[in-house]
Amino acid sequence: MEEYQALLDKVQTIVTLMGYRIEMKLTDETYVFSIYDNETKACYIQLGKSTGTIVIGKTRNKQELEDYDTIDIGWLSTDPDYQGQGLALLLIIYSICYLKQQLPYINYVTLDDDSNRSNIIEKNIYDTLGFAFRDNIRMDISHTKKLDLTSPTKQLLFSSEFIRRANLQLDKKFGGSGGKRKSKKSIKNKKRRKKKKKRKKKKRKKN
Repeated sequence: MEEYQALLDKVQTIVTLMGYRIEMKLTDETYVFSIYDNETKACYIQLGKSTGTIVIGKTRNKQELEDYDTIDIGWLSTDPDYQGQGLALLLIIYSICYLKQQLPYINYVTLDDDSNRSNIIEKNIYDTLGFAFRDNIRMDISHTKKLDLTSPTKQLLFSSEFIRRANLQLDKKFGGSGGKRKSKKSIKNKKRRKKKKKRKKKKRKKN
């Protein structure tokens, strides 16, 4: 479990350097992890223990399916004002590593990828971490970088490959030192949000 704790620490360091914080709430076996910018919820992910059908082997003509306990990601959302900062990536890695430590007997993560990039081969946030479609897929012959999907369900196996991919994506996005301070773009966005809040307060006072 040391590799998962190391990833947790790495994400926590990055989030702190960005000036944000992570909070976790547990309600009826559903975990909600959120990244906050002061009192603003910038990004959150909802997940919990479930039972899902997992592909454990594939051949050209058939695939072996079995039911396993899984960690199922039910929802992931980022406030539009905070998009482009990698917050969703941070929460995915943090939350599933946290639950892997709490539920060490679970070896799979599942989700339904209904995102705008679900059928795009490049730069899909889940694919970069090692998630793969559970059911058969085909290449969209009208677009070489798109897939023709039969189901949105994806699965991830907890393994050394996931650890490698997660570290690679964190280093690529935030720097190999474990994190980097806010970019100029991030600082400008934060100032813009503060100005909006001030304008709203002024309007309320006038009314």
